[in-house]
Amino acid sequence: MKIFKNLGVLVLVGMVLGAITGTIFGDKVEIIAPLGSIFMSLLILMVIPLVLFSVVSGTSSLGNGKAAQRIGARTLGFVACATLLAASMGAFFGNITGVGTGIDASVLTDNVEPVAAPGIWEMVQGFVPNNIMDAMSSGNIIHVLIFGVFFGLGINALPREKTESLRSTVDAGRDVMIWMIQKVMLLSPIGVFALIADAVGSHGLGLMTELLSFVGVLALVPLTFVFVVYPLVIKYGTNFTVAQYFRAVRQPALFAFSTCSSAATLPITMENVKKMGVKPSVLGFTVPLGCTINMAGTAALFSLSAVFSANIFGIDLGAAEYIAIILTTLLAAMGVAGVPGAALLTIPVMMAAGIPLAAIPLLLAIDRLNDMLCTGLNVSGDVCIAAFADKEEEVNVPAGAAQPA
Repeated sequence: MKIFKNLGVLVLVGMVLGAITGTIFGDKVEIIAPLGSIFMSLLILMVIPLVLFSVVSGTSSLGNGKAAQRIGARTLGFVACATLLAASMGAFFGNITGVGTGIDASVLTDNVEPVAAPGIWEMVQGFVPNNIMDAMSSGNIIHVLIFGVFFGLGINALPREKTESLRSTVDAGRDVMIWMIQKVMLLSPIGVFALIADAVGSHGLGLMTELLSFVGVLALVPLTFVFVVYPLVIKYGTNFTVAQYFRAVRQPALFAFSTCSSAATLPITMENVKKMGVKPSVLGFTVPLGCTINMAGTAALFSLSAVFSANIFGIDLGAAEYIAIILTTLLAAMGVAGVPGAALLTIPVMMAAGIPLAAIPLLLAIDRLNDMLCTGLNVSGDVCIAAFADKEEEVNVPAGAAQPA
């Protein structure tokens, strides 16, 4: 059947079959877990060079510094507003639903070690690379991204005749990486099947009702963003239609939901954004940047986790506490890429409002489900960011420059 030749459909089938297999066989499915690990390793292997080539190519094709500044300003402004809105929504939904109130606080012990919130200079230092080879080998995308932008601006600043061969090499490198990833993606139905089967088999589907309700409340944020906020941005803030957006976001969001990895989803996001019609230079600049700093889903998780924990212990949060939660969440979520152990930043968010940390183990038990929702929202936002930054942007793409494949 033609429908089963569609890779997105096959990935969905893999998800369903993986969930069924994990439910039936439980821990025994660990025998196929390496298939998922191999698939993810192959993708991650190529993500770093893809980001480097794409960012250098996109930045060097912007044509002038003003174009880069405009696109960068739109991208950063969008990310800041989306992150703040998501953090506020997470706290709001947690408050009105009362999620966590059904859990007996007496069964919890406050044995989680506090983690100090990163200072502003610590966060800034975390964004500044000092060794590009080390950054590439350790998979530090934010460092690779910063180096790529700086390198691309350098290419753009020099006379064209001096950089022509370098531009061609970078564009060719990007095209080769995309070709390689497209081939690896043919294995995605098998990889996703193994990943989902292992997750369900290890943790089971019968989680406590209250924990599942937490996941359900968290899901309200991605649903609101994907079906209300982002369509409104597309309709009134871009040159694209809502239908184009949904066509472009469908496959990346599904894959991100399955793999919990914005980085592994990056090539799929770029391919679909290209099909939507975003200019090549804007695409190469905004999508890798959005993949790194767009953490709206993470912001919603942080703020909701804080309210969830407060509800367990019967803590009545006032305006000051909610402001502390939202502002700390904004800082933590936007600093995720620059600070190691980003998942632990839920802890300083709670500490900022004086909330006990004993519920952290409960949140870790459903971390995979939460991560699915957050990553799906983050990737959906990456598509919207590219469309928003592209609006009425006249970018000078030199004749003969390679286009994303």
